[in-house]
Amino acid sequence: TIICLLLLALCAGPGYGRPAASGKQLRKVPLADSTRRTLKTPGPSEAAARKAFEDRTGSKAWRVRYNPKTAMPEAVTGARTPAYPGAPEQAAMAFLNDNKDFLGVDPGQLRLANSRTFMGVTHLQYEQVYGSVPVEFAYVRVHVNSSGEIIGCQSRFEPVIDVPLTPAYPAAQAESAALADLGFSARATGTRLVLFPDPEEEGTLKLA
Repeated sequence: TIICLLLLALCAGPGYGRPAASGKQLRKVPLADSTRRTLKTPGPSEAAARKAFEDRTGSKAWRVRYNPKTAMPEAVTGARTPAYPGAPEQAAMAFLNDNKDFLGVDPGQLRLANSRTFMGVTHLQYEQVYGSVPVEFAYVRVHVNSSGEIIGCQSRFEPVIDVPLTPAYPAAQAESAALADLGFSARATGTRLVLFPDPEEEGTLKLA
């Protein structure tokens, strides 16, 4: 979309999205699994949080995949929690609040983006919002069955954000610069601030 192109141009600088010159490496796609390097691995505190999660849910059958950047769980599957009361959204938020230390998620930064039910399981997707600014590509997904049990969770949550939220340029100036950098004719249908993971700096968040 035009907004995504604007974000890429603003964050990556001149040349993003254009064919690479001969012999030069192509730029990475933000957060592509195949290009992520391991920057942090789970330690004793993560192991203790996992054990507490297993004890709380009454199961050691959980399979956990950790994020190579944050060492926080990015996929938790293979078992189910005790049933939570209420609607699926209430169950999901109760689960996230109960396990925020294990998951490395702040429920206060989550905003429901999508909910759908298929074959008795409700899949809820939340976007991360920091100080009213969305965090691009950051999400939490929770899967709730018809009994109110949580049967899985995926997360690309940014647990530590220290980015000033005051833009360096007015919106009109940033829009003009981004459009000029694209290298082809385009028209912006809207602009908004986001926190964008810079693929050239291991996903470091920048205001865009």
